Amino acid sequence: MTPCMRLYAFLGQEIKKNINKVPDHPYQQWINTYSAADFEAAASKIEHLLDKLTESANKEDEKALLYNLYRRAMNLEVDFFSAQMLGPVHVPFFKSLAAPENRLLLVSDFDSTCTISDSCPVLADLTVQIAGKIPGGRSAGETEASLLRNKWDDLVMRYMDEYEEVLNRRLSNKEHGNGKAFTTEELQELLKEMSDFELKANARVEEAAVLKGLSPVAIQDAGKSMPLREGCSDFFKRLGLQEAHVDTHILSVCWSKTFIEAVLEQGEIHVANINANELVFNGNASTGKISFNVQTALDKQRHFIQIMDHLKGRQSTDPEHQQVHCVYIGDSLTDLLCLIRADVGIILGDSSTLKQVHGEKMTSLFRKALLLEQGNMPGSQQLSGCVFTVSSWYEVEAFLFGPAGSRVL
Repeated sequence: MTPCMRLYAFLGQEIKKNINKVPDHPYQQWINTYSAADFEAAASKIEHLLDKLTESANKEDEKALLYNLYRRAMNLEVDFFSAQMLGPVHVPFFKSLAAPENRLLLVSDFDSTCTISDSCPVLADLTVQIAGKIPGGRSAGETEASLLRNKWDDLVMRYMDEYEEVLNRRLSNKEHGNGKAFTTEELQELLKEMSDFELKANARVEEAAVLKGLSPVAIQDAGKSMPLREGCSDFFKRLGLQEAHVDTHILSVCWSKTFIEAVLEQGEIHVANINANELVFNGNASTGKISFNVQTALDKQRHFIQIMDHLKGRQSTDPEHQQVHCVYIGDSLTDLLCLIRADVGIILGDSSTLKQVHGEKMTSLFRKALLLEQGNMPGSQQLSGCVFTVSSWYEVEAFLFGPAGSRVL
């Protein structure tokens, strides 16, 4: 049981946090046991002991033995649960769309949704590295790199200051105070002002020419070293198996489509439709200008609507038979309009800004699944128009397609 203790502690706490209190619940003792702080403390203590035991192992074969025992114990635990007579209750979202006229549109943000961090600092660091290699010797290169780094720091500082100023002012003007979601009118006003701010910030990046001198190869190499979120690659690979029934798009404000393509390629993710911006090149070097396509939340909403309308028009000429179901996955304020407009909006991660702006109207996907299984919210139509929160791509995969290894079709 040792390998599973951390997992049990996590599951116990999540279930207790999300499930409604039911008198004489058959699993109440299980939930109480594994959600307890003492149990999590015991898990931490055992993990610490195992770490010490591993460190004291002098030979590789001793470490290998410990790893094999750990893995075997976990496999036995999985086999135990797999052998139970209980089957899955929740019908995966994709399976509920099994009718031939149904089609799934999945649109995902890129920065900090597919990846663990934003692409802007990566591109900034790349320009500084290249500036440090200019002809004229090490001293000249270091000077140029330092000047460019200072330019980037100034741009970032101004961006953050203005971003917080706009957001804080809008939050202080909310009609319903803290803890309440923005009204439709308040949200439109906020995102309009934020969009104007984003346009000005991008114009400053172009004016400063801080993205000048990058080659496509250098951008691709940087993209191939950009880590993806855990589970992202597996999700899109599984999504690719449903290609005949799913249209997949990436919709991003990233400055470089080339960078996005390189990141996805190293993760063996194949997405034909990428809506993003691109650096302008003169020969083999970027000029510092950007060919803008998607800069703001309003731009994302416009593209999302166009994608939906195009797919619906392609699906059927009869409006009554246009069965396109839209899922949008994002992580930030620029995604909010798309998240709201989608049939199912999924927020990946823990955005404090989204909580401040829309938190009251966001709910845990895990909690929603529990309510559906309890029969308190019957029918897949109960999902329409909802904005959910998840902690990982594995939750998204389980919701859309069922547990890893299960067949959808």
